[in-house]
Amino acid sequence: MAGADHIQILNDGIKQLKEDRINGARVLATNALQTLRAITLNSSDTISTPEELWDLLRLASYKLILARPSMSAAVTSALVNCLQAVQESASRESSEEPNASIALPVHKEAVANTICEQIKKRNESMSRLSKAFVEYLRHLLTKKTRVHILTLSSSSTIFACLEQAVNELAGLSMTITVLESRPRMEGATFAVNFLSKMKSRGKGNNIEVVVAPDSHVCTVAKSIDMLLLGADRISSAGDVCNKMGSFPAAMAAKTLSKADVVVITETDKIARPGVTEAHGHENNDSREVYSGWPEDTIAVMKSLSKSDFDVRNIYFEWIPSEYVSMYVTERGILDAHAIKRMSEERAVMEDELFSNSIKESAMLE
Repeated sequence: MAGADHIQILNDGIKQLKEDRINGARVLATNALQTLRAITLNSSDTISTPEELWDLLRLASYKLILARPSMSAAVTSALVNCLQAVQESASRESSEEPNASIALPVHKEAVANTICEQIKKRNESMSRLSKAFVEYLRHLLTKKTRVHILTLSSSSTIFACLEQAVNELAGLSMTITVLESRPRMEGATFAVNFLSKMKSRGKGNNIEVVVAPDSHVCTVAKSIDMLLLGADRISSAGDVCNKMGSFPAAMAAKTLSKADVVVITETDKIARPGVTEAHGHENNDSREVYSGWPEDTIAVMKSLSKSDFDVRNIYFEWIPSEYVSMYVTERGILDAHAIKRMSEERAVMEDELFSNSIKESAMLE
């Protein structure tokens, strides 16, 4: 499998997954599928049979899964579903014409089309998820005329759900408080972009958006109706891995306002069973934290020994399932029992696709 074309595409895809600090797990999973499609269409001349292409796609998929452990649940699910679809399509071709020999270029095109269909289904999945959230919000609005929502960071899933709510619920009146989400301030970016988009469509008249520092979480949580959280990973126990600051926000929501803590997520974020601590923390560039400090403080800090003084920049943390009120998904509203069942099913699918030899090859190369 030494073709320069598909190897370069794979390496670029791995690099993109590792270095993307802007997008959430959903976008990264879709990017992984796009990488797999490009590998299919550009696989080198050393790939001469459908069987060799299948082995290449499984190996490439496993390498993409390993690229970003904190996002691997969504990436794994997207790739596993895609590989299953490819496998089923090939089985149908074989059963329809058992003695036919399919030319590799034709097979590659069929596989690429299957991957495209999987990407399309992901978009349809987002539509179903948004509708499930709108129904939840519609029910809440039978009890009050205005809702106060707290969120943080920048989830494309939450953005889409709120946008759908504004589009479908005529005259929706709400306040959205967004924690700015240091150190990259993506919460502020989310807030500005959301309100700007609504205003540009003439639909922001009853929407107030407030940005608050992360340290204000307890104060702002006192008056909210719900806390909306995305998810980068969900454990088999229903614990949720999300942007740092999510756990204190959930504790504040539960204890100070008795608000619902609503996790908005596609089910591809559900990981196979395993200890949550095994899913690695990302300690990122400390300069993101201290770049906003006074210059004289930075100068003194740099004179200190690294063994005595450290600047932490961990992006993700776990929210225990007891702090989660519900999981709103493309399959409707789920509870922890449903999460556990889906996690176990996912483990079976992964083990069927990724043999020990595939895993060993991915680790060695």
